[in-house]
Amino acid sequence: MKKRQIPLFSHPRCLIFFSILGILILSSCVDDNETGTINSSPANVIQLSIPDAELVQVRSVATGKECMISNLQVLIYNDAHTAAPVYYQEGKSTQLSFLFGNGTASPTITLTDYIPQNGDRVYVLCNMTDRTSINETTSEDQLKNYSSQGQMKGFSSSQKEERTIPMYGWIEWNEAATSNVCLLTRCLAKIVVNANLEQLFPDKKVYWEWKNLNFSDFILDSDNQGDIYKGNINENGISEKHDLLSAITPIDESKGLVTSYYPLEYKHSIYALGKEVDKNKFSVDRAMLLTVQNMDGSDKEYYRLDFWNKSTGAYWDILRNHSYNFNISKLISVH
Repeated sequence: MKKRQIPLFSHPRCLIFFSILGILILSSCVDDNETGTINSSPANVIQLSIPDAELVQVRSVATGKECMISNLQVLIYNDAHTAAPVYYQEGKSTQLSFLFGNGTASPTITLTDYIPQNGDRVYVLCNMTDRTSINETTSEDQLKNYSSQGQMKGFSSSQKEERTIPMYGWIEWNEAATSNVCLLTRCLAKIVVNANLEQLFPDKKVYWEWKNLNFSDFILDSDNQGDIYKGNINENGISEKHDLLSAITPIDESKGLVTSYYPLEYKHSIYALGKEVDKNKFSVDRAMLLTVQNMDGSDKEYYRLDFWNKSTGAYWDILRNHSYNFNISKLISVH
């Protein structure tokens, strides 16, 4: 992955210098082997892989929660069975006895009633919503081109919410392989913002939010469809308030610390609120803001946080399975 340079943004009174690092969030989860011996034949075991990220100055380490699987679907097709899967298996919440090593980087699935044949195409879906229409009647073409409206949306991390990230992957079965490994890709991106609060914002309340981020249109396999979503976003939409990564006291005590947001991917470089924009120019329709205020809520100041590539002068797309880390390093007063 190319190294992403340090962008900056302006404010009527101040400049904040920060770096934004785009890092794959296919990061190393805790991978302690707690599964013991699996009493099943390797012929019906699928090894899932949620591997380490590439290094870009710092490492983005996924938490166990970001690797957790709360529901799972396996669909297997072959050349003779494309209109519907030759085999389908699913499990929800407590019905995942066939999944071993959940929450680690390398869980395994044991197929209960089928041994894949050479050349079978095995698809694995994790953490889809209950309203998702993928089931045992879904054709392979429908699966690869699946998209939905209003059925999948981004969400914020919260210690008090049990939300799991949708993941997707597929492999062609190889009977000669020692193990068949299916690489899972998270279908959401990740955004965090950090700064030295005591040094840069002493005695201030600081949080960030992404305005105009209210959309829920979801493409399962954007690589297969050749593009990512660029449709409408509700212009009244706004994400909740998010804490800085270094925060100790949450903005909202009832929710606890909320330091990450997991958005759907979006053609952010050339679209905002579903309208075409210049990839080299700022648009208020793609505003992500840092808010700094007194502890009593007075004297609010707003700062732009831009997904902008300094080396090219163009805005980035928001891509699935990438982590965007804003690291605010210093303030410089301007007039």
